Amino acid sequence: MLRNWKQQVSPFNDIANDRIGTHVRTPRLKYGVRIYPEPVHWGGISGCTYSKGVNWGNFVPAVEGGRYTEVHVYATLVWPLLMKAVFEELENTRTA
Repeated sequence: MLRNWKQQVSPFNDIANDRIGTHVRTPRLKYGVRIYPEPVHWGGISGCTYSKGVNWGNFVPAVEGGRYTEVHVYATLVWPLLMKAVFEELENTRTA
């Protein structure tokens, strides 16, 4: 869902705040799903995992209610299943 650009915003803001005196606060994300085909050690996501994002302040940690996952699969395989589940959940919440 999010690529490394979100993970790069926090360091950018830190540098800008330090060098030019801005006071930009990076918002932390509470939810995230990433679908990628390659393991981290092959460099598919540049080693930029969500768990590292928690350490860098980009994501809310699980102990504070953050929920994120990384799915190691080709998106063309899992995307239709994921969307079916989302639409079913939305339909269930409308009828409840």
